[in-house]
Formats: sequence, C-alpha cells, structure tokens
Amino acid sequence: MTRRSISWWLAVGSTAALALVACSDEASSGATPETTPGGPSGDAGAPLYAVQYSVPNTSDGFDAYVNLVSSIDTGTLDRARGIELTGGGFLSGTPSMPSSIFAASAENPTVTRYDIAADGVTLTKGPTLSFAGQGLTEAPRYQANMIFASPQKAYAFDVRSAQVIVWNPTEMTITRVIPVEGLTRTGFNTLDSFGSVVRDGVAAIPTSWSNFAAAQASSESAVTLIDTRTDTVTVQTLTDCGGLRAAYLTAGGDVVVSGSSGAHVTLHRVRSSPATEPCVLRLGPGPLDFRSAVRAKSSSLAGGRVVADVTPAGDQLVFQAFDESLFPVTATTTSGDIFGAPAWPFAKAPQSAVGASAEYTAIPGLPVGRISSLRILVDKRTFIQVSQADGRSQLYDVTDPAAPRAALTSPGLFDHIVRLR
Repeated sequence: MTRRSISWWLAVGSTAALALVACSDEASSGATPETTPGGPSGDAGAPLYAVQYSVPNTSDGFDAYVNLVSSIDTGTLDRARGIELTGGGFLSGTPSMPSSIFAASAENPTVTRYDIAADGVTLTKGPTLSFAGQGLTEAPRYQANMIFASPQKAYAFDVRSAQVIVWNPTEMTITRVIPVEGLTRTGFNTLDSFGSVVRDGVAAIPTSWSNFAAAQASSESAVTLIDTRTDTVTVQTLTDCGGLRAAYLTAGGDVVVSGSSGAHVTLHRVRSSPATEPCVLRLGPGPLDFRSAVRAKSSSLAGGRVVADVTPAGDQLVFQAFDESLFPVTATTTSGDIFGAPAWPFAKAPQSAVGASAEYTAIPGLPVGRISSLRILVDKRTFIQVSQADGRSQLYDVTDPAAPRAALTSPGLFDHIVRLR
C-alpha cells in the first residue's frame, strides 16, 4: 500500500511532480496518553490539541502519526504514545466537536473520524465516510479544504473535480454536492489551498494554477467563497495576482492571502516574468471581496528579494526571503534549485507594508536554511517549523517575531495542529 504525506509534499514543493510513497499496517485501535511535558491530563477543562507529524520510514517515505497534548509550548512528541494514520493523510477538526478529529486519507477518497474516549486521552478509530460516489479518487488534500460549520455540517472542497461536498461529521453522511464553476485553466493544473479562513460565516479558499511539466505558472488566482449559512458557493477571479494558495486571519480580524513557496515564487526568479510573481493581499473588515483588497507583489516586502510563504504574526508579516549572496543564481539554475537552496533566512515586515513601503528585518535566533513551508496559526499565535540535522523538527512561536520561542519538538516533520478545547 502506498502513502502520500503532507510533509513530503511540503518538502518537495509544488514545482515537483507528486509521487506516492511509503507503506504501513492498519492504525492502532487506540493511543495512550503522551507522557512528555504537555501530555493530556484527562481533565475535560484542560486545553487539548491534536498534533499530526510524519516520520521517515525504511521505504523512503513517511509514516503519519497523531498525538494528543495539552500544551504545544514544550516537550517532545513520542510516536509510541500516538496512533498511526492509515494511508497518511490530513488531520482536521473543530472546537465545536472537542471529542473528535478527522483524517482525510492520502490514498483513497475517504475521511475517518477518531473519537476521544471517556478517559479524555485515548483516541479510537470511528466510522469512515467515502467520497467515491461523488467521483473522487482521493480525499481533498490539506486541512484548508475541510471546513467545519457545526457538528452537523462540514464542507469538503475538491479542486480537481470542482465541487463542494457537504457532509455531516456526526452522522458521517453526505448531505449534498455543489458544483463549482471557474476552477479550470487550459494547460494548467489546479492547485490546492494550504490555508483557508472563515469570517462572518463565509469560508474563503484560495487557489492558483501551474503546469509542472512545462515549468509554467498562471498569472491568475481565484478565491472560492462558501457561505456556510446558505450553502452558496461563488468564485472570485483575480486576473492580476497569481500564485495565491493560503489565507490567514490576523489577530485584528483582517484576512491576509499569500502565495506558496513553490512554482510561482521560484519560477518568477528563474524566468524573470512579472506575471508569475505571487501577490500578497490584505482585506480589512466587511464583505470578503478580494478583488478590492489592498495588494502588493511579494518581493516588495523585502526590497526586491524573492519572498515565500507570507504569514501574519501579531501585527507583523513573517516570511522567508531568498539571499542570493548565499546561493548565486546562474543561467542554469532551476526553480527546484532555488526552492531547495539553504539560503532562505526568516524575515518580518509590518502588515501595513502590503501596498506601501516599509523596512523588513531579519528574525533573530532562527537558522538560515531551505524553505520551511509549514505555517501553523492556532490560539491566535503563529508557529513555524525548522528541521534539525538529526531529522527532528522544532516548532518556533513567532507571534512576536522579535523574540521567537522554541516550542514543541517532533521526531519527524510537523503536519498540522488542531485545537480541540
């Protein structure tokens, strides 16, 4: 059996072809409490997080695990205390269902619910819902494409089949299917979102288009809006702002939308094509009309440098800015070379820099390495992942970018964190 891991996809970036890797046995029927600092206490009033991470295996792939912890500020995850997710996949959940998490498979079109037992710390495998009847051959990728409105209603957004599947996470049944128009571009692959937001009952999920084989990227993006009150789906097309793949809520309630670290940002540097440079959008209060959002080219945040993965942190934006003094670009350099180069220091700029000029500065205390695509926003805090030489990964809390703090450590690569209570 083959498995794709979110960590692997993020590691290779969107400029590479997606491959199937790894194999495993069935997931265990339950998980014992995490014993490192931050493990769950079983106290129903204590914070509870589900943390997904992936560990390399002997088949040159990754095995995915989930641990329950009561804090993400310290400690080291122990996979012996977690459960292995069959088929890898993508963890999601919602505080409105604090006793359940959901895992969308990476190798078949299913989502499985895992329920927390009465002891408050043990995960047990529950029912599985299949989307095969809706024509899917795999579940929607990444947590951004699973939107939870209530314990009775959730949305699975699948860009490849251009449809929104409305399903009931309590009964694990499908309610209806909504077709989505305007999500295909001739000659391009439609790319999944890495980050989505819900504001005032409306979900916003960005997407863009690339052609991996031809090393081309579209100059357009789109934002799909799902009104969770009426089940109305609309698509806003942005003809002058390519590469958008992640949306984030700021601490002040604005929405920031940015590009990924893959095709658009690296192809822009190799091909020097203004049409493929991703934008950054900032939208204030009011209706989610991204066509009227304040916008800027991502390089404007860093004095013209190639910039990847712009994410809000406190009142700042954090990102990585390619340093060509560490990795000179030549006529034979490819976008993949740039993506994998150990030349991406972390930096920050004010959120007001979108659409205006502002000074950017390096974030102190963080190592310079290759692109670290993972950004986790939870509890109105922003976390980034830094891989260690021994294969482990360290989370850093960069909510205050001037003083990043080391947080949870993983034996592999972090995939996602869900706050359940």
